Amino acid sequence: MSKHGNGYCRATYRCFDDKADFSKKAASIAVGLTVGSWTELPEAKKVEMEKHLGKVVSVTEYEAGGSPSSERCADIVIDYPDVNFSRDIPALLVTVFGKLSMDGKIKLLDLDVSDGFRSAFPGPKFGVPGVRDLLNVHDRPLLMSIFKSVIGHDLTGLKEQFYRQALGGVDLIKDDEILFENPLTPLEKRIETCMEAARQAQAETGQRLLYAVNLTGPTFKLAENAKRAVAAGANALLFNVLAYGYDALYELSRDPGISIPIAAHPAMAGAFYPSPHYGIAAPLLLGKLMRLA
Repeated sequence: MSKHGNGYCRATYRCFDDKADFSKKAASIAVGLTVGSWTELPEAKKVEMEKHLGKVVSVTEYEAGGSPSSERCADIVIDYPDVNFSRDIPALLVTVFGKLSMDGKIKLLDLDVSDGFRSAFPGPKFGVPGVRDLLNVHDRPLLMSIFKSVIGHDLTGLKEQFYRQALGGVDLIKDDEILFENPLTPLEKRIETCMEAARQAQAETGQRLLYAVNLTGPTFKLAENAKRAVAAGANALLFNVLAYGYDALYELSRDPGISIPIAAHPAMAGAFYPSPHYGIAAPLLLGKLMRLA
């Protein structure tokens, strides 16, 4: 994730309006999401509050027909002081885009966090290089296949599906993201069954394979369930990050007892990024923030 020094986290927005003074809009955001008001403050109070005040970095205006979306808009960049929020992603997001997300046509395009904020996060335990090392594949794209039509099937049917996928030469197989804990394919049994199929396939193909089992359950049981999965022999996890929140992913990724890769599923992302006018841009939503967590 890009880093921004000097004790500020930098947010970039795209704001759409046919008539607005975008410079005034930017100033109102910088003040409104930090100290609340500025011009009315006595000079002595301003000195005290200066360290909390958001700062407008730039406003780049585009007239209709000449903008990235053919509408009149502006890209607004604002720095938010680290002193205003704790070192967690929920605090950062609520600061830079909490109530602002409901204030007309405005989209959060990017975030560049400060060195201080970034230092609170360990980042991915494996990343792409680490996954490649686990699979011993360094000279080609990785190939993943996906379980489908597994709800209502028992372990025998699951194993057959898995085995056939593994024989096809894939590097990763992930659970269907809507396969939750159930009596037909409970977590430990599902892992044991699929990992046995993986070993059988590897004996024929010579190819290593990661099975990303879906990590589910109430939030307060996620770490416990992840450790159950590890104990049962899981070598990867699938996690629906946006349903649970970035902080849930952070808690899992920083836990030393969860020592396997976590694959972030984009479920629910369509509620956030597709609109050009609202939400959070996909590279930030699905890229930067997930890797930071």
